[in-house]
Formats: sequence, structure tokens, C-alpha cells
Amino acid sequence: MSQVGQVLEQDIIRGLESIRAETYCGVAASALVFYDYASTMSREVQFMWRRPVSIVTVLFLMNRWAMLMWAVAILAGIFTSIATITGYYVSCYLLLAIIDWKVINSCIAISQFTNVVSVVLFALWAVFSTIRVYAISLHNLWLALIVFAVSMAPVGTNVVRECAQWIFL
Repeated sequence: MSQVGQVLEQDIIRGLESIRAETYCGVAASALVFYDYASTMSREVQFMWRRPVSIVTVLFLMNRWAMLMWAVAILAGIFTSIATITGYYVSCYLLLAIIDWKVINSCIAISQFTNVVSVVLFALWAVFSTIRVYAISLHNLWLALIVFAVSMAPVGTNVVRECAQWIFL
């Protein structure tokens, strides 16, 4: 085998090992989220669901359920398999690394859902950070606005990246 072929083969192996590690981390993170929800659901019902509706309860429940949707989306991306021409089943994450996976509708839906949930989570975390800084800084509005602007950077970058990715297919 030529030296170029060996380098290419090593790159492919490293890429697949990286995908495997990412898959393990995704499953572990999702399992942790499910465990947290199962172990704290009774307290959530007791302390949050029975309260009068306020901005605090709305933000808490939005964050809580968006995180659950994120865990479901990650597992869907890992365990959704597509039958290939050869008859083997390949996960959407593996297709992401090997081929132009955007042509496969189920992978498109899973990817878009995961990206939307991630952006919602980033926005919620920005709001939580802003509220905390506002409270801790003795209601310093300028400091809270700076924290909000900086915290919204991941939202903006993810939206721009995803829009560019889907516009320029």
C-alpha cells in the first residue's frame, strides 16, 4: 500500500474512533439526564408544578424539558439507523462523517431538531445568567446587559452556522 493510502487509512480510523468516543459521551450524557429526571421528578412536581405560574416556573420548566428533548435528540441521532445500499445499517452520526448525509430525510430531521433544541438551551442559559448577574450585582442593568450579550454569542453563532449550512447545500 502506498504511503498516501496508509495516511488516508489512519485518518479514517482516527475519525471513526472519534465518532465512537462522541457516541459514548452522548449516550452517557443522555443517561445522566434521564437519571436526574427520574430521581427528581417527585420533588419537581411538589415544588414547581403546584406553584402559581410565574416567570420563574416557566423558565425552570422550559429549561427542564428542553434538556430532556436534547437527550432524546442525541439518542435518536445515535440509534437511528439507515439501511445502506449494501444492506448494512449505519447510524446518522456515522453518515455525518462518511457521506453527504443531508440527502437522508430522517437524518435531516434529527439534525435540525437537535440544533433547534441546542439553540433554545443556549438562549435559556443566557437568560438564567443574566438574571443571576442582575440579582448578584444589586440590580446593575448595564452589567446584566453585557452578560446577556456575551451569553447570546453561542446562539448567534449556531444560528448563523446552521442557516449557512442549510442554505448552501
